[in-house]
Amino acid sequence: AYVRGTFSMRNDTLVTACEGDKYHPGDALHAVAFRCDGLVSLNFGFRSEGRVWFQNATIAKRFNVTGTLTGASEAYDWMGRSLNRNAAFMVDTAEIGTGFGFTNCKVSGGVSLSGTKVGADVSFTGTSISNKSKDGLGPALIFDRSEVAGDFSFAGGKLAPASGRNFSAQGKVSIARTKIGGDLDFTDA
Repeated sequence: AYVRGTFSMRNDTLVTACEGDKYHPGDALHAVAFRCDGLVSLNFGFRSEGRVWFQNATIAKRFNVTGTLTGASEAYDWMGRSLNRNAAFMVDTAEIGTGFGFTNCKVSGGVSLSGTKVGADVSFTGTSISNKSKDGLGPALIFDRSEVAGDFSFAGGKLAPASGRNFSAQGKVSIARTKIGGDLDFTDA
């Protein structure tokens, strides 16, 4: 898909997985090779039941996510990657122009932004990610082999911890081989 303006799913939008898709079981939103000239906004009560997947996407401006995301209930494996079996949000090998904000999210399943280039700051403020599986904990957040031009923050800011805006993860958090142009902040996470 090519959106020349803003792509928005908000105000209590709910997307759910399609059990009938034999090629991508468990996907609630499947946007491979997606292109957007404006802002991508999944917020103000956005909810997903199944994987949200923006593979090889190009987003000219900012990508904002707030809400509740639940990973795929159906086991699915792509190229032997365990994250895909219970992924809730994947934006792999994407280009995001002016920043990425994952704010006040509650995620059940894994989150991946591997191989993604972000032209400004990245923030995971007030977000909790839990990737529990039958065999224990799976990867919570994988941000490997990526580039962030600005700051990368997991911090709660001046309001944390009293406001509850801390980042927390149950499962592995990895930023291996990622280039960060500014500060990396895990304060109060």
